Amino acid sequence: MKRIAIFSFYDCEGHADMYINCLLQDMTAFIDKLVIVCNGSVDEDSLAFFKKVSDYCIIRENIGYDAGGYKDTILALQQSGGFKEYDECILFNNTFFAFFYPLQEMFDAMDKKSDVDFWGITKHPKGQYQNKYYYAEHIQAYFLVIRSRMFHSSDFLCFWQNIDYPVDYHMAVQQFEIAFTEYFTKKCFVGNVYCDLQRIGIEDRYGINPYLSYGYELIVQMHCPVLKIKSIYIENSKENRVLEAIDYLQKMHLYKTEYIWQYLSRGCQNGSISTYFDFYKLEQFCRRFSSLYVYGNGVYGKWIKRYLQLRHFPFDKMVVTHKNKKLEDDCVEYTRFKAKPNAGWIVALNAKNTTQVLNLIQNDISEDRLFVGKR
Repeated sequence: MKRIAIFSFYDCEGHADMYINCLLQDMTAFIDKLVIVCNGSVDEDSLAFFKKVSDYCIIRENIGYDAGGYKDTILALQQSGGFKEYDECILFNNTFFAFFYPLQEMFDAMDKKSDVDFWGITKHPKGQYQNKYYYAEHIQAYFLVIRSRMFHSSDFLCFWQNIDYPVDYHMAVQQFEIAFTEYFTKKCFVGNVYCDLQRIGIEDRYGINPYLSYGYELIVQMHCPVLKIKSIYIENSKENRVLEAIDYLQKMHLYKTEYIWQYLSRGCQNGSISTYFDFYKLEQFCRRFSSLYVYGNGVYGKWIKRYLQLRHFPFDKMVVTHKNKKLEDDCVEYTRFKAKPNAGWIVALNAKNTTQVLNLIQNDISEDRLFVGKR
């Protein structure tokens, strides 16, 4: 079995963090040729690393997202005969942390599915995007493996010849990720995934992205070897136990989780990551205090509490305006307890409730001891 892999890289500063180094080094044992496509600039250190681990490193103008990079590379390789000697093609990008489990497990499991023409790690059930368009069930495109029958078919070449360069993220999802499964399924090719949540009793839910809702179940119960970066953002945390999954990876020594925090902090600092709580500013704030209170006991409050514990910051208590009997023992009512002097306060509420709470507490707590989300 000979495999060629195309890795699509983009970073607004052109920098490949350590998680990317780890990801690519793990992949090298399973591929015979690696082509790295840099969409946009790449700094000197990152370029030196890419040249060290790859056979070819291409730097192109950032046009068309991953789909544009794949399109140009695939058509060029096809024209030069660069695909002829390979049995499989892998397409993957830098939107996930990996790999937590031996990749041999995943490849061995999928090799047993001899009737499959292309596969990925997870699938997205059918759904609707913001009342704008409906989409069918599809294999998520951050990691795709295409086998010989499909890889060497005229249909494979035709797909890439006809795909437009997406001009925005949603066009990229529609015309590449969703269209890929739909197009090749109609051409009678068979797709599958390594991590089908139905195997552990979790049924598909209309429009629910599995890695945003079931990060813990995927990693802990299904041995999913990757964690999508966007699954960590607090906006996606309503159901997802992703911080528990990271804690598990750390305790079981399955991954250097410091790579996760390094990347998220840099991404927030340079503006490439936009999430309600800025990881970089939050870390800087927490390091200033020997005690931290979290105001709020809802989704955001519980997420921040878990984050502080996971990062070994000095979490003290959760604070609410009115306490009821159902709340935890470490949750106190604001007007009925004496806070430690000079402690830091994180208001972990949505924008509307944050404004209401600030009106209540800002006369008692100086601004430099308050941290809030984006408003």
